[in-house]
Amino acid sequence: MGAMTGFGRYLERGWLVLASGVAATAVLTTLWVIRAPMDYVGDPPTTPQGETAVAGGTDFTLRGMATVDEIPQGSGEVETPLPGATYVGVLIDYESTDGAEASCLLYLLGNDRQWGSAYVYIDDSRYTSTCKDTSGTVMQFFEVPLSAVDEIRGVAVIGKGAKAVLAGEVKPQ
Repeated sequence: MGAMTGFGRYLERGWLVLASGVAATAVLTTLWVIRAPMDYVGDPPTTPQGETAVAGGTDFTLRGMATVDEIPQGSGEVETPLPGATYVGVLIDYESTDGAEASCLLYLLGNDRQWGSAYVYIDDSRYTSTCKDTSGTVMQFFEVPLSAVDEIRGVAVIGKGAKAVLAGEVKPQ
């Protein structure tokens, strides 16, 4: 039998293409079926502003949130948000309940979205930019579109693998 050319070669190896497609479909379907019944892990119960929530062995209390148009920097310069945005400043008190150094990561929560820190800090020894030591007050700023300020509902705090949600209202500057 002579060497096949053109369309005949495709027919000879076509079963490989078909088998690969069936195998890929079977793998993806199996993964989907395994994942489908898994429960969604949502946010823990929301703690009202001024009350204390515990996450990862640390007590967290939201002291307040406010819009900020300018953030003074230690060099005498002023940090301003992008056009159409504002900064939302957040103050949170924390205290380790187990005597270990506290750890935290903050996210500002909106309707089905969240914002991470803007990495803009104020030069004030009363506040830290993240949890350190066993107690203190964290001040962080989040850059948020002006149109989204009204939907902000609070702050998620992740401390040592656990999560707390602190509810609060953003006050104007």
